Amino acid sequence: MELLIIRHGRSQGDDENRVEGGGWDAPLTEVGIEQANRLARRLKEEGYEFDLLLSSPMLRTSKVAELIAAELGYEIAFDDRLREMHTGVIAAKTIKEAHEIHPMPEGGFRSYIRIPEGECYIDQISRVLHFYTELIDKHMDKRVCIVTHGGTVNILLSIIFGLPLTSPLLEKPMFRFRTGDTSMHKFTIMPERVVTHFLNDTAHLRS
Repeated sequence: MELLIIRHGRSQGDDENRVEGGGWDAPLTEVGIEQANRLARRLKEEGYEFDLLLSSPMLRTSKVAELIAAELGYEIAFDDRLREMHTGVIAAKTIKEAHEIHPMPEGGFRSYIRIPEGECYIDQISRVLHFYTELIDKHMDKRVCIVTHGGTVNILLSIIFGLPLTSPLLEKPMFRFRTGDTSMHKFTIMPERVVTHFLNDTAHLRS
């Protein structure tokens, strides 16, 4: 499988310093749309071709996927399993409001305890692992592009590299990958090995 994983661009939540996750469907900002346009043009100029274009259905990811689809002439398949972790009662709240509504318990937030009305990190890991396992089972011979969120990208990369996915404390994962706005991560996935072409490539934003 030729696999390209893309994170969305700058969003309203980034500008307003609010909790996004999967609980608030914040759109891209004008800056984020320009980032996505640059990404789409780069993909076309560099001759990228896909058999599958998959995306989280949230506004900030679907807009990026739509711009890629328009530039390259593809259809999009949306998959709920690619959403960011649902942030429940703190979704769309400022960081200060979030701490007041859902204060940190003694010792830190646990990766296995759900945010009220939302998910825990283990929930997100479970659905992303379900997505990826099905993907490699059904589409190992395909060229695949995935547009998703930073947290989901981190889980996918940990799965691909065979790294531990979590620790009991949500704030202290064992591994974290940098994922810039509209960053690209490219792999060749084979049954016996994985070839990493690049991680967190945002060269299109520097042109």
